[in-house]
Amino acid sequence: MNEISKSTRRRFLAQSAPLVGGMLGACALGVATAQPSPAPLRLGLPFPFTGRFASYGESVGPGVELAARLVNEAGGIRALRGARIEIVRGDTRGDPKVTGSVIERMKLDDKVDGIVGVFSSVESTSSAALADQYRMPFVSPTLISEKSYELRLRYARNLNLTATAYASGVLEFTKHLQSTRSLRVRRVALIYDGGEYGRSIVSVLKPGLQSAGLELVLDLPFTPPVTDFTPQVLRLKESGADILACGFFFPDSALFAKAMDVLGVHIPVVGFGGFADARLPGHLGQEVASRFLARNLVFNVVGVSEGVRYAPLQRLLNAAERQRLSFGDSPNALELNWFGLGAQAVFTFAAAFQAAADRDGTAVNEAMRRGLNLRHGDEQLIVPFYRPELAWDDVGRPLTSEPRI
Repeated sequence: MNEISKSTRRRFLAQSAPLVGGMLGACALGVATAQPSPAPLRLGLPFPFTGRFASYGESVGPGVELAARLVNEAGGIRALRGARIEIVRGDTRGDPKVTGSVIERMKLDDKVDGIVGVFSSVESTSSAALADQYRMPFVSPTLISEKSYELRLRYARNLNLTATAYASGVLEFTKHLQSTRSLRVRRVALIYDGGEYGRSIVSVLKPGLQSAGLELVLDLPFTPPVTDFTPQVLRLKESGADILACGFFFPDSALFAKAMDVLGVHIPVVGFGGFADARLPGHLGQEVASRFLARNLVFNVVGVSEGVRYAPLQRLLNAAERQRLSFGDSPNALELNWFGLGAQAVFTFAAAFQAAADRDGTAVNEAMRRGLNLRHGDEQLIVPFYRPELAWDDVGRPLTSEPRI
């Protein structure tokens, strides 16, 4: 290389050194200041998606996932740099033993930050204690049992109407029917699932019926699963009751209605819990449904229904329609009550993550305990039955809820 080339090269390096240094400095600064996307907030959904109670998971699951999508599309959890919500499903088959193992896998392997569950009253006694053990918030969209509050858990909360609220709804509507001139309501029959779900409601309902001057002529629990309700319907027919109050899990409702139809028993029915949701006609079939529903007045105490003119719920329904999710009486339709409560569980967690500005279970639980300020009419309080706001007592019992018929 000649002297001219060497001189030119030296001048070029001397002149370009500040520029190159500045570029390298900028690159280094960019690497140092760029922040990775926050890890997703994972919510476990241990629910029955197969087996006898699969219809509940089939409705809760899409509600949970739609709510997560809506939160993410709105920017995620802003207090946590836009962290997105992910849903981790686990099939419990409605078996309490399976539920516990599914929850432990979700916590230890999937590293979930919270649980949307548990499903049933039986599971609450066997699995809900894991909430306090792992200091991980549980929010159940379906649990109603009063007995679950005796566990005095600090990290588990329910969204559904309580057993007391369901009982008061049945009682108030029975009194309403009693006051009408077209119906004679003096004698009441009770037929219900003999597990904690049914007994917890009936234990509150019976004293109320007696106080209202109504005669209880049949108190008939049953042990599921039942394949033929003929014996129970014959007992109902012999009782001479003017009205039937009943609490079944939905899989039993259609069988019971078919037995009433076959035996020609016509009586007003007031259901509670999952008895007569909007899918009942589809599960009965057109012929049976047309007879049964024409000959029997059927009412149900629920928390969420399509007929409620409540703006936050209607916005959720509009979003569901855009996703081509349907509700109604066909066998494959979703049940809005459980769909809506599942969505509410996710919105509740989203509000808690935002309020806590943390994903730590203790901090999130403390935010829930203090109160999330989700008031009736707020976009994130899509269930219409909490007035004036969503709130719990110290053991997770929901307060200020109003059942609907």
